[in-house]
Formats: sequence, C-alpha cells, structure tokens
Amino acid sequence: MSNMNKLVTEKKVVKIDEIKPNKFNPNRMSDFIYQRMKQTLSEKGLFGSVYVHPTCGIYELLDGEHRLKACKELGWTHIPVECSISELTESEVKFWTLYFNNT
Repeated sequence: MSNMNKLVTEKKVVKIDEIKPNKFNPNRMSDFIYQRMKQTLSEKGLFGSVYVHPTCGIYELLDGEHRLKACKELGWTHIPVECSISELTESEVKFWTLYFNNT
C-alpha cells in the first residue's frame, strides 16, 4: 500500500451512461433499503457525489453503485461525480472501493 498514490479528485457532472460499475464492489443492499434510497433521491436529489476514475474513455465507479443504478432508473441523464484526476491501477480500484464501502 505504500506505493499507492493519494486519491485526488475534481468535481464534475458527467453523462450517466459514461459510468460503469467495477467488478470489485462487495456492497449489498436489501430491496427495501434500495427502494427507500431511490425514493429519497427522487424527492430530494443526490446529496454529495459518486466517486469514479477515468479509464478507456469512460468512468469506472469507486463508490456509489446503488445511487447510480437508482438515478438511472429515475431517468437521470447526468450525475455529479468526484472524479480521480488520474486513471487508477486495478489494486487502487480495489482498495478505494473497499475503503468507501467500509466508511
């Protein structure tokens, strides 16, 4: 982990279809909690951002898979993100995904 760079991000609004989930997300959510979160997003909007990093001309999620899915289902076309200013390695993606899931 000592070779890992700090996560430096910038705020952006990106097309929701340009974001893909990563394959490392261990987080699970009950349908009941998911539907409540989706209702809150519909009524109050998104507080904060999802976290992504650029890769291969699109963005890969680090945090916010359920929020992203709900926003897509609600018909959003754009979403605010905290975007890493650089592409991350696979081990960094794993680290940050687990970090966000545990905080």
